[in-house]
Amino acid sequence: MTLVAFLKRLALLRLSVLVPATAFLMLFAATPAKAQVVVYRIEFSKEQGINYHPFNGGYFAAPILGGTGSFLLTSNDGALTFTESDTSGSLFTATNGGDKKAVISATTGSSSSTSTGGTAGAFVALGDVTHTLHVNSPTVSLTVKVAESLNGMAVSADSESTATAPAADGSIGSAGYSKIKFVLDEAQTNTANGQGLSLTQTVEQLKLVLERQGYGEDTSGTGTGTGTGTGTGTGTDTGTGTTGTGTTGTGTTGTGTTGTTGTTDSSGSVPATGNLPGPA
Repeated sequence: MTLVAFLKRLALLRLSVLVPATAFLMLFAATPAKAQVVVYRIEFSKEQGINYHPFNGGYFAAPILGGTGSFLLTSNDGALTFTESDTSGSLFTATNGGDKKAVISATTGSSSSTSTGGTAGAFVALGDVTHTLHVNSPTVSLTVKVAESLNGMAVSADSESTATAPAADGSIGSAGYSKIKFVLDEAQTNTANGQGLSLTQTVEQLKLVLERQGYGEDTSGTGTGTGTGTGTGTGTDTGTGTTGTGTTGTGTTGTGTTGTTGTTDSSGSVPATGNLPGPA
Protein backbone atom coordinates (compact mmCIF):
# COMPACT_ATOMS: atom_id res chain seq x y z
CA MET A 1 0.00 0.00 0.00
CA THR A 2 1.39 3.38 -0.99
CA LEU A 3 1.76 6.20 1.51
CA VAL A 4 -0.96 8.24 -0.23
CA ALA A 5 -3.44 5.34 -0.10
CA PHE A 6 -2.62 4.74 3.58
CA LEU A 7 -3.23 8.40 4.48
CA LYS A 8 -6.57 8.41 2.65
CA ARG A 9 -7.68 5.28 4.51
CA LEU A 10 -6.58 6.77 7.82
CA ALA A 11 -8.59 9.93 7.11
CA LEU A 12 -11.73 7.88 6.40
CA LEU A 13 -11.29 5.86 9.59
CA ARG A 14 -10.89 9.06 11.62
CA LEU A 15 -14.02 10.54 10.03
CA SER A 16 -16.05 7.45 10.93
CA VAL A 17 -14.96 7.83 14.57
CA LEU A 18 -15.67 11.55 14.81
CA VAL A 19 -19.09 11.50 13.03
CA PRO A 20 -21.60 8.97 14.40
CA ALA A 21 -23.92 7.10 12.04
CA THR A 22 -26.98 8.99 13.28
CA ALA A 23 -25.44 12.24 12.07
CA PHE A 24 -25.14 10.78 8.58
CA LEU A 25 -28.79 9.77 8.72
CA MET A 26 -29.77 13.26 9.76
CA LEU A 27 -27.62 14.76 7.03
CA PHE A 28 -29.11 12.69 4.23
CA ALA A 29 -32.67 12.89 5.56
CA ALA A 30 -32.68 16.67 5.98
CA THR A 31 -32.35 17.51 2.30
CA PRO A 32 -35.40 15.62 0.95
CA ALA A 33 -37.44 16.57 4.03
CA LYS A 34 -37.26 20.20 3.00
CA ALA A 35 -39.33 19.29 -0.06
CA GLN A 36 -42.22 17.98 2.05
CA VAL A 37 -45.24 20.21 2.62
CA VAL A 38 -47.95 20.65 5.20
CA VAL A 39 -51.46 21.90 4.38
CA TYR A 40 -53.75 23.75 6.77
CA ARG A 41 -57.41 24.58 6.20
CA ILE A 42 -58.31 28.14 7.27
CA GLU A 43 -61.47 29.23 9.09
CA PHE A 44 -62.44 32.86 9.76
CA SER A 45 -64.94 34.09 12.34
CA LYS A 46 -65.77 37.81 12.14
CA GLU A 47 -65.63 39.59 15.47
CA GLN A 48 -66.14 43.28 14.84
CA GLY A 49 -65.71 45.83 12.08
CA ILE A 50 -67.08 48.63 9.92
CA ASN A 51 -67.33 48.22 6.15
CA TYR A 52 -65.34 45.05 6.85
CA HIS A 53 -65.80 42.00 4.62
CA PRO A 54 -63.25 39.36 5.66
CA PHE A 55 -62.42 36.16 3.83
CA ASN A 56 -64.41 33.16 5.03
CA GLY A 57 -61.88 30.35 4.59
CA GLY A 58 -59.16 28.88 2.41
CA TYR A 59 -55.87 27.00 2.61
CA PHE A 60 -52.30 27.65 3.70
CA ALA A 61 -49.45 25.45 2.42
CA ALA A 62 -45.84 25.64 3.58
CA PRO A 63 -42.69 23.51 3.92
CA ILE A 64 -43.31 20.95 6.67
CA LEU A 65 -40.13 21.96 8.54
CA GLY A 66 -41.03 25.66 8.35
CA GLY A 67 -40.47 28.45 5.86
CA THR A 68 -42.36 30.68 3.45
CA GLY A 69 -45.83 29.50 2.49
CA SER A 70 -48.72 30.49 0.24
CA PHE A 71 -52.38 31.35 0.90
CA LEU A 72 -55.55 30.56 -1.04
CA LEU A 73 -58.28 32.67 0.56
CA THR A 74 -61.98 32.23 -0.20
CA SER A 75 -64.85 34.70 -0.18
CA ASN A 76 -68.61 34.34 -0.64
CA ASP A 77 -69.32 38.09 -0.73
CA GLY A 78 -71.59 38.23 -3.79
CA ALA A 79 -69.86 35.29 -5.52
CA LEU A 80 -67.73 32.28 -4.63
CA THR A 81 -64.16 33.38 -5.34
CA PHE A 82 -60.65 32.61 -4.14
CA THR A 83 -57.57 34.83 -4.10
CA GLU A 84 -54.04 33.48 -4.32
CA SER A 85 -51.40 35.22 -2.21
CA ASP A 86 -48.19 33.50 -3.22
CA THR A 87 -45.17 33.24 -0.87
CA SER A 88 -46.79 35.66 1.54
CA GLY A 89 -46.79 33.90 4.89
CA SER A 90 -44.34 32.22 7.24
CA LEU A 91 -44.46 29.02 9.31
CA PHE A 92 -41.93 28.67 12.13
CA THR A 93 -41.49 27.23 15.61
CA ALA A 94 -41.02 29.43 18.69
CA THR A 95 -39.49 27.79 21.77
CA ASN A 96 -38.94 28.68 25.42
CA GLY A 97 -37.48 25.91 27.51
CA GLY A 98 -39.70 22.91 26.99
CA ASP A 99 -42.54 24.94 25.48
CA LYS A 100 -42.87 24.85 21.68
CA LYS A 101 -45.38 26.77 19.59
CA ALA A 102 -45.94 26.60 15.85
CA VAL A 103 -46.54 30.09 14.46
CA ILE A 104 -48.11 31.22 11.19
CA SER A 105 -47.76 34.91 10.43
CA ALA A 106 -48.36 37.20 7.46
CA THR A 107 -48.42 40.91 6.78
CA THR A 108 -51.39 41.90 4.64
CA GLY A 109 -51.78 44.72 2.15
CA SER A 110 -49.41 47.60 1.36
CA SER A 111 -49.41 51.22 0.27
CA SER A 112 -48.99 50.00 -3.31
CA SER A 113 -52.03 47.74 -3.25
CA THR A 114 -55.11 48.23 -5.35
CA SER A 115 -56.95 49.84 -2.46
CA THR A 116 -57.64 53.58 -2.33
CA GLY A 117 -55.63 54.30 0.78
CA GLY A 118 -53.34 51.37 1.45
CA THR A 119 -54.73 48.33 3.21
CA ALA A 120 -52.71 47.36 6.28
CA GLY A 121 -53.11 44.34 8.52
CA ALA A 122 -51.75 41.02 9.69
CA PHE A 123 -52.48 37.36 10.43
CA VAL A 124 -50.95 35.78 13.53
CA ALA A 125 -51.83 32.33 14.88
CA LEU A 126 -50.07 29.83 17.11
CA GLY A 127 -50.57 26.27 18.33
CA ASP A 128 -48.93 23.52 20.37
CA VAL A 129 -46.47 21.25 18.54
CA THR A 130 -47.84 17.96 19.84
CA HIS A 131 -49.30 16.11 16.86
CA THR A 132 -47.26 13.31 15.27
CA LEU A 133 -47.47 13.21 11.49
CA HIS A 134 -46.12 10.34 9.38
CA VAL A 135 -44.96 11.51 5.96
CA ASN A 136 -44.35 9.16 3.06
CA SER A 137 -43.21 10.29 -0.37
CA PRO A 138 -41.47 8.72 -3.37
CA THR A 139 -38.09 9.77 -1.93
CA VAL A 140 -38.36 9.84 1.86
CA SER A 141 -40.32 8.60 4.86
CA LEU A 142 -40.20 10.49 8.12
CA THR A 143 -42.11 11.25 11.29
CA VAL A 144 -42.48 14.86 12.40
CA LYS A 145 -44.35 16.74 15.08
CA VAL A 146 -46.60 19.58 13.97
CA ALA A 147 -49.43 21.67 15.37
CA GLU A 148 -52.79 20.06 14.75
CA SER A 149 -54.43 23.48 14.96
CA LEU A 150 -53.38 27.11 15.41
CA ASN A 151 -55.57 29.93 16.68
CA GLY A 152 -55.12 33.67 16.34
CA MET A 153 -56.41 36.94 14.93
CA ALA A 154 -56.67 38.64 11.54
CA VAL A 155 -56.84 42.44 11.49
CA SER A 156 -57.26 44.85 8.58
CA ALA A 157 -57.77 48.59 8.02
CA ASP A 158 -57.99 50.88 4.99
CA SER A 159 -58.52 54.65 5.24
CA GLU A 160 -59.53 54.92 1.55
CA SER A 161 -58.05 58.41 1.82
CA THR A 162 -57.51 58.74 -1.92
CA ALA A 163 -61.03 57.70 -2.92
CA THR A 164 -62.61 60.26 -5.24
CA ALA A 165 -66.09 59.61 -3.83
CA PRO A 166 -67.81 57.42 -1.23
CA ALA A 167 -69.17 54.03 -2.23
CA ALA A 168 -72.67 53.75 -3.65
CA ASP A 169 -74.06 53.26 -0.14
CA GLY A 170 -72.21 56.34 1.14
CA SER A 171 -69.58 54.43 3.10
CA ILE A 172 -65.86 55.18 3.14
CA GLY A 173 -62.95 53.62 5.06
CA SER A 174 -62.90 50.15 6.58
CA ALA A 175 -61.52 48.37 9.62
CA GLY A 176 -62.13 45.14 11.47
CA TYR A 177 -60.77 41.98 13.00
CA SER A 178 -61.63 38.29 12.95
CA LYS A 179 -60.67 35.15 14.74
CA ILE A 180 -58.61 32.89 12.49
CA LYS A 181 -58.02 29.17 12.87
CA PHE A 182 -55.64 26.90 10.94
CA VAL A 183 -56.62 23.21 11.06
CA LEU A 184 -54.23 20.53 9.82
CA ASP A 185 -55.61 18.91 6.66
CA GLU A 186 -53.97 15.50 6.83
CA ALA A 187 -55.72 14.26 3.68
CA GLN A 188 -54.35 17.06 1.49
CA THR A 189 -50.96 16.89 3.24
CA ASN A 190 -50.71 13.16 2.58
CA THR A 191 -51.87 13.55 -1.02
CA ALA A 192 -49.28 16.23 -1.77
CA ASN A 193 -46.40 14.33 -0.16
CA GLY A 194 -47.49 10.97 -1.52
CA GLN A 195 -47.34 12.37 -5.05
CA GLY A 196 -44.06 14.16 -4.38
CA LEU A 197 -45.56 17.59 -5.14
CA SER A 198 -43.60 20.80 -4.65
CA LEU A 199 -45.12 23.72 -2.77
CA THR A 200 -46.16 25.38 -6.04
CA GLN A 201 -47.72 22.16 -7.33
CA THR A 202 -49.54 21.69 -4.02
CA VAL A 203 -51.13 25.15 -4.36
CA GLU A 204 -52.24 24.30 -7.90
CA GLN A 205 -53.78 21.07 -6.58
CA LEU A 206 -55.65 23.02 -3.88
CA LYS A 207 -57.00 25.40 -6.53
CA LEU A 208 -58.61 22.41 -8.24
CA VAL A 209 -60.17 21.40 -4.92
CA LEU A 210 -61.72 24.86 -4.55
CA GLU A 211 -62.91 24.92 -8.16
CA ARG A 212 -64.70 21.61 -7.63
CA GLN A 213 -66.46 23.29 -4.69
CA GLY A 214 -67.74 26.02 -7.02
CA TYR A 215 -65.11 28.73 -6.40
CA GLY A 216 -63.54 30.75 -9.20
CA GLU A 217 -60.29 32.69 -9.09
CA ASP A 218 -60.69 36.39 -8.32
CA THR A 219 -59.02 38.39 -11.11
CA SER A 220 -60.27 41.82 -10.06
CA GLY A 221 -56.70 42.96 -9.44
CA THR A 222 -55.69 42.62 -13.09
CA GLY A 223 -54.61 45.93 -14.62
CA THR A 224 -55.39 47.22 -18.14
CA GLY A 225 -53.85 50.02 -20.19
CA THR A 226 -54.39 51.91 -23.42
CA GLY A 227 -52.09 54.11 -25.45
CA THR A 228 -52.63 56.56 -28.32
CA GLY A 229 -50.27 58.35 -30.64
CA THR A 230 -50.92 61.27 -33.06
CA GLY A 231 -48.73 63.16 -35.47
CA THR A 232 -49.12 66.03 -37.98
CA GLY A 233 -46.85 67.40 -40.63
CA THR A 234 -47.13 70.30 -43.10
CA GLY A 235 -44.89 71.45 -45.92
CA THR A 236 -44.98 74.06 -48.70
CA ASP A 237 -43.06 74.34 -51.92
CA THR A 238 -43.23 77.72 -53.70
CA GLY A 239 -41.11 79.39 -56.35
CA THR A 240 -41.07 82.72 -58.21
CA GLY A 241 -39.31 83.83 -61.36
CA THR A 242 -38.58 87.33 -62.71
CA THR A 243 -38.88 88.02 -66.44
CA GLY A 244 -35.85 89.73 -68.00
CA THR A 245 -36.18 93.08 -69.80
CA GLY A 246 -33.62 92.51 -72.59
CA THR A 247 -34.56 91.78 -76.14
CA THR A 248 -33.87 88.11 -75.79
CA GLY A 249 -33.43 87.89 -72.01
CA THR A 250 -35.17 85.22 -70.01
CA GLY A 251 -36.28 85.27 -66.42
CA THR A 252 -34.64 83.06 -63.78
CA THR A 253 -36.78 80.25 -62.49
CA GLY A 254 -37.19 80.37 -58.69
CA THR A 255 -36.93 77.28 -56.51
CA GLY A 256 -39.06 76.58 -53.47
CA THR A 257 -38.13 74.65 -50.28
CA THR A 258 -40.12 71.53 -49.42
CA GLY A 259 -41.73 71.71 -46.00
CA THR A 260 -40.48 69.39 -43.23
CA THR A 261 -42.66 66.42 -42.37
CA GLY A 262 -44.38 66.76 -38.98
CA THR A 263 -43.20 64.62 -36.01
CA THR A 264 -45.46 61.77 -34.82
CA ASP A 265 -46.21 61.64 -31.06
CA SER A 266 -44.96 58.54 -29.22
CA SER A 267 -47.54 55.90 -28.28
CA GLY A 268 -49.07 55.86 -24.79
CA SER A 269 -47.59 53.64 -22.05
CA VAL A 270 -49.40 50.55 -20.76
CA PRO A 271 -49.66 50.52 -16.94
CA ALA A 272 -48.22 47.58 -15.02
CA THR A 273 -50.47 44.67 -14.12
CA GLY A 274 -52.49 45.38 -10.99
CA ASN A 275 -51.40 43.72 -7.73
CA LEU A 276 -53.46 40.94 -6.27
CA PRO A 277 -54.69 41.95 -2.83
CA GLY A 278 -52.93 40.33 0.09
CA PRO A 279 -54.91 38.35 2.64
CA ALA A 280 -56.92 41.05 4.41
